[in-house]
Amino acid sequence: MVVQKTIDHLKTRPHHERRAVAVLTAFGVVVILFLLWAYQLFATIRAQSETPTQVAATVQTTNQ
Repeated sequence: MVVQKTIDHLKTRPHHERRAVAVLTAFGVVVILFLLWAYQLFATIRAQSETPTQVAATVQTTNQ
């Protein structure tokens, strides 16, 4: 398996290189989680920003 081979190879590297890989991996995971959270947050804000008149107008035009 490629992942296991990479991990085994990384274990042979010096401590500072392993630490750098760990920090970069953690940073990447945090960035991905932040982007997902921000996307969800703004989608919720956008959905809540519709006023009742906008919703009513949309319902009336779709029913006609």
